[in-house]
Amino acid sequence: KDLVKINKIMFSVTTIYKLMVTSILLKIVSGDCPIYCTCIDHDGGILVECIDQKIDSTILRNISETLNSSLVTMLNFKNNDMVNFNSEYFAGYTQLEIINIQQNKISHIPQNISSFIPSVKQVSLQTNEIANLNKEDFESWQNVEVLVLTDNMITSLQSGVFQNLIDLQQLYLDGNQITELKEGTFNELSRIQRLFLSRNKIETIQSGLFTNLINIEAVTLESNKLTSLKSETFVNIRTLILDSNELNVKNISDDTFVNVRIVSLTSNPALTTLRRTWFTSSPRAVIFTENPLHCGCTMYGNLKAFNGTIFNDGKCQTPERMVDNDLNTFISSNPLNCTVCDHQPCQHGSKCTSTLDGNTYQCKCTEGYLGKHCDVFGRKEMVTKSDDSLSSGYIALIAVVFVVLIGLILILVYWKHRDTNKHEKSEETPKEEDISKERETPTMETPISAVNEGFHESTVV
Repeated sequence: KDLVKINKIMFSVTTIYKLMVTSILLKIVSGDCPIYCTCIDHDGGILVECIDQKIDSTILRNISETLNSSLVTMLNFKNNDMVNFNSEYFAGYTQLEIINIQQNKISHIPQNISSFIPSVKQVSLQTNEIANLNKEDFESWQNVEVLVLTDNMITSLQSGVFQNLIDLQQLYLDGNQITELKEGTFNELSRIQRLFLSRNKIETIQSGLFTNLINIEAVTLESNKLTSLKSETFVNIRTLILDSNELNVKNISDDTFVNVRIVSLTSNPALTTLRRTWFTSSPRAVIFTENPLHCGCTMYGNLKAFNGTIFNDGKCQTPERMVDNDLNTFISSNPLNCTVCDHQPCQHGSKCTSTLDGNTYQCKCTEGYLGKHCDVFGRKEMVTKSDDSLSSGYIALIAVVFVVLIGLILILVYWKHRDTNKHEKSEETPKEEDISKERETPTMETPISAVNEGFHESTVV
């Protein structure tokens, strides 16, 4: 009975609470919503939308004073006439998480967002007039997780400009005028997961730019002006979009993509082939649509080296007999009867010989080179197979070093033993005063010359 009473009381309390919240929300939606805005009840909070109302800074302040600050979760001021956004107006809005002020006339980053509104996680400044970014702009932005700066007028990024955005997980910089990404630009963004840089004018990317981004999942660089990529430019990025650039096969360095899982290289007019050496490990998928692919034996050898990789939508355009063949069929059927040696794995003019199944090979190195692919400078000609783990040259070197060490140990033992014998002999030498006595009273049996010799010996000792 007591349990039933308690349940009834709890039910009544819960019901009363819900009625109170509902009445408050209804009051806000019907009575306290500014005339410029629409207020929507959503998941226990209020979404406030003030769109296309020519709102300026004065009206903005009036709106902030009208709303119930304890229930608003989102503010949407899209397409108005604001030239700045004063965060201080909304101090005390404890539930506010999203601020959308896109399509206004804002030229500077709003100041101290996290100081005045600690609850804010997302800020969109898309399609404004922001041209410059400084480190100081983001002071007290430490709680923001998503920042949208799409379609502004940003031309450059200072090294470390985002260092105060310590919680940032998504950064949108697409649709600006950025020409270069300098080393250290994103170094402090240890929590960043997605980085959007499409539709800029980026021509160069410094090697190692993304190395410190330990949680990075996706980077988009679509529709830029990239012509070349340096070694280790992209490290540990799961998904990388490089569509619609000006990439050239000759200007992509080995080991450009370090542990990248999915790469899209669609619509690069000068990209006619794909090389395994660009990758440190086989990606899960490579998207190669709308490229003028030449499906010869060199291409076959390169693609065959990608163990298990799926080539989405790539189609051959040359030679004529291979037109419209998709890459996966080209690899599986091998219509040109190519072998793995066709992608020239053996370097410095060395000879490659494939096995009967055409899947493995061995390199006969030219004089002066050794190693798996004859890529290490050595002294003698040798044959190395593709599965070699250690060359005989290294084994010989280790043996020589071992023999030299043994020899040095034996020499040290010999000198130690010799010093010990000298010490023992010195203890057996007659005392100096006995020799003096003998020198003072020489006899006929002991010639003077013998005494002198004894004196010299004792002196040396």
